[in-house]
Amino acid sequence: MSSQKILIRGLVASLILLALFSGSYLMRKSPEETVIVTPLDTATKETYRIILETTNMIKAQAKTDADILAEFKAGNYKLENPLIIVDPYKIAPLTALVLFKSATPSRLSIHVQGKSADVDVDYAIDSYETEHIIPIYGLYAGKTNTVILTLTDEQNNVSTKTLAIQTDTLMPELASNNLIATSTGLLMSPGFTFSYHNGLAMTNKTAFDRYGDYRWMLTKNFNTPCNFNQGKSLYVTLGSEVGNMVFLEINYLGKILNVYYSPYGNHHDIEVTPERLLVNGANNVPNTIEDFIYAIDRKTGAITKTLSYLTLLDRTRNTGVLYTNQDWMHMNSITEFEGDVIVSSNYQSSVIRNSWDGQIKWILADPIGYTTKYKPYLLKPIGSTFLYPYNQHAVEVLPDTDGNPDTLDIILFDNGTSRNYVNPELQRQIAAHEIVEPQLFSRMVQYQINEKDMTVRQVWSYGQDRPELFAASRGDADRLPNGNTLGVFFSDVTINSVHTQHATYVEVNAKNQVVWEVVATSSNEQNAYIENRAERFEIYRPETVDVKLGQTVNNLIPAELLQKALEYGQVTGS
Repeated sequence: MSSQKILIRGLVASLILLALFSGSYLMRKSPEETVIVTPLDTATKETYRIILETTNMIKAQAKTDADILAEFKAGNYKLENPLIIVDPYKIAPLTALVLFKSATPSRLSIHVQGKSADVDVDYAIDSYETEHIIPIYGLYAGKTNTVILTLTDEQNNVSTKTLAIQTDTLMPELASNNLIATSTGLLMSPGFTFSYHNGLAMTNKTAFDRYGDYRWMLTKNFNTPCNFNQGKSLYVTLGSEVGNMVFLEINYLGKILNVYYSPYGNHHDIEVTPERLLVNGANNVPNTIEDFIYAIDRKTGAITKTLSYLTLLDRTRNTGVLYTNQDWMHMNSITEFEGDVIVSSNYQSSVIRNSWDGQIKWILADPIGYTTKYKPYLLKPIGSTFLYPYNQHAVEVLPDTDGNPDTLDIILFDNGTSRNYVNPELQRQIAAHEIVEPQLFSRMVQYQINEKDMTVRQVWSYGQDRPELFAASRGDADRLPNGNTLGVFFSDVTINSVHTQHATYVEVNAKNQVVWEVVATSSNEQNAYIENRAERFEIYRPETVDVKLGQTVNNLIPAELLQKALEYGQVTGS
């Protein structure tokens, strides 16, 4: 070997060590080429870290799929002796995968036995198959679960098999939670309640039944925002809330299906449409945050639409107790309607419909602080019971209720945090000790907007008569398939220097009768159970039965960025 080659390799080794100790990034195209060392900032290193974490998960899951399929092919697995893998991807411990073959085409039904009949989980697969690869959902933690499989062939011959599936106990952080459930006997919307947060720092996604027992969970902490995609799949994120972020679509076994990348982050909400993901993000960090939206094409991963609200709204409008110059808008929900978007601005206490090119259609908000430019867009309230929302969350468009093309109905969670603050006369009376400040309240509320007349009326609300449920931050309101409404009220209270946090999940019917309620607390060191949102649906459906075993992940992270992350991983050994 020539002395020149030895010198070059020695230089490469020295630069690798320098890169590792200085936090720099080293790239080498070939042994004979010049080595380029570029210092990396913390954000870039974190971006590479989450990309490497994602790619390592993809590799591990591909190996798992290959091993399972190989074992299934090699073994003689029938209904009498199926192949059973609990938590196949090591991320969803209350699930299992069952594989077997039948001699003749047969359809399968699944029965997961609950602690009582009203929390049993049942699902029937209509198609006739000879190869059965099925997920088991709805298991209890730390228990030998009874699962009954029933095969029926085309001649209606029936065979059954009872499985005993053992699961691990709850992780300590979830075991410290205490979910106290109360049912009133009124008709409850079926399914599990799917949760976003779960405790002090726990952003594991979980689901619990009507008795507060966990029946599904992910053991990995993703960011708080997610989208359960109406039970079809699950969208979760890793990375910076206001910067580089990876979006993962996974199934309810925990298998990754699609991966997307964004430089704009996501703090509150992701909406899934057939074509794209709609995201609340940020693009003017550090000057302002959470005042930007964008869309990711689900097929290509490309960011196809962006819109900043910096020039759309007056960012100096300060009418609430939560406003800051940087976080002036605090956008916390986004939904699509007829090609436009409807967004919720918490700190402006405003719900806005606008086009992607920045044309405002209407604003639902207390007019205080809005200047002449915005007056034509402000909806005019109708009715003596009407109340504006303040610091609201989770705006959703409801199905048409009246057949009138000029109207649309929305539901949202009205926190009410700034309700007293924006009333100058009320504040004067309080300051003069003429009155005691009225107690704040939060509520779920449905509005009907007539876009032709530019009017709004309040159709329904719940919570005003329950000030004990006041939620200064966070919250959710979802209309359920049977017409009931599910809400999340988060309590964050300090009394005599003692700070407590808990959540109340409440389901009410159209007559405002409580159907079901869960008070969620924790015995962790902070007495803190934090919750953002919740959804209700049944975990079995055609999309969740098809587990995509062996399917290759569609990784849509830009190729150049992915390559840089992989090279960084080779140098750092991560």
